[in-house]
Amino acid sequence: MLYLNNISYFDFPYKHFICKDILEQKNIDNILKLDIEPGYNGLNGTRNIIDNSRIFLNNKICEKYPPFFFILKIFEEQETKLLLTKKFNVDFKKYKNLRIEYTQDTGNFHLKPHTDVETKGITLIIYLSPDLDENIGTDLYNSKKEHIKKINYQQNVMLGFIPNEGKTGIPTYHGLEPIKIKNIRKMLIINYVSDDWKNKCELTNYVQ
Repeated sequence: MLYLNNISYFDFPYKHFICKDILEQKNIDNILKLDIEPGYNGLNGTRNIIDNSRIFLNNKICEKYPPFFFILKIFEEQETKLLLTKKFNVDFKKYKNLRIEYTQDTGNFHLKPHTDVETKGITLIIYLSPDLDENIGTDLYNSKKEHIKKINYQQNVMLGFIPNEGKTGIPTYHGLEPIKIKNIRKMLIINYVSDDWKNKCELTNYVQ
């Protein structure tokens, strides 16, 4: 089950929200027990390499790593979609395809300011690792790519936003400023995307 009871809303530098205690702790603990060696993605400021630093959930991956099954189930549930529609006005008739990415960032990983494409109906970022430096959370920027805000990295906290605020055109620039990451920065990145999404292999219904 997804818990959306503890939500804070913000308007600057663009509309976004922060939710605490979003998942059941046991589901997070089971994911953290997985022995998956992180890759080396993000050293150039992008996520352009698919290795163990980026795992896209589907049934085959869940068979290999069973703790992911519960995450897949939560975001496939109609109850979750109804809740996201009520809270954030997500259009699931248009954005009906689920994409869940498990990321493991470490060392000198960083992300240049970027906006998510409008084929994403919503972006949800869930922080998983406990007891890490809060300064490794997501950075938010204004339309000039000037740094405005740091989201503190805390376990079981979710950052969410509507890419480019739907049709308003306000760019939702976000990233991670260069910082030395000690240990592993583990996250789930969830998107519901339209049929125009090009990389079908990243969707949860992908079958090899």
